[in-house]
Amino acid sequence: MSPPELPPGLADSSTTRKQLGIGQRAILLQTSRGNILWDCVAFLNPDTIEFIKGKGGLKAIVISHPHFYTTHLEWASVFECPVYMCGDDEMWLNRKDQNDVRRFVRGVIPIEEIEGEAKMIQCGGHFEGSSVLWWDRKLFIADTFMSVPVSPVLFFLLCYWS
Repeated sequence: MSPPELPPGLADSSTTRKQLGIGQRAILLQTSRGNILWDCVAFLNPDTIEFIKGKGGLKAIVISHPHFYTTHLEWASVFECPVYMCGDDEMWLNRKDQNDVRRFVRGVIPIEEIEGEAKMIQCGGHFEGSSVLWWDRKLFIADTFMSVPVSPVLFFLLCYWS
């Protein structure tokens, strides 16, 4: 989706369009109790910082899986907020957390900084700790789930044999 197509309360967190690595994206969730960044892009520039601070800054960063770890410590430092990530994926981290911003979680955990208005849910996937985020009756999935078109015949066969 391009920014004009996003529903109310969501903002494209990157005002730049630099694509690094596998083309990560981040989404700014504007909750009634503060903002959450869902996932984290590697590129953090002054325009992006100004954009997010102009929207009220961040209460927390929630990362779905290790493909988004990249510069999370820099983001947390700039916005002075914690980073939620699944403890089952801790082995993929390659830097020490000098400021104690990481919050390792498992299972289902409410995001404390916004009084539980959103929840991180560990589902597994191509990483054991792959997680989704539930907020405002919306499920943010990253690449934990994929939707693909299925032919009616295949759908019938799958239903018949299950």
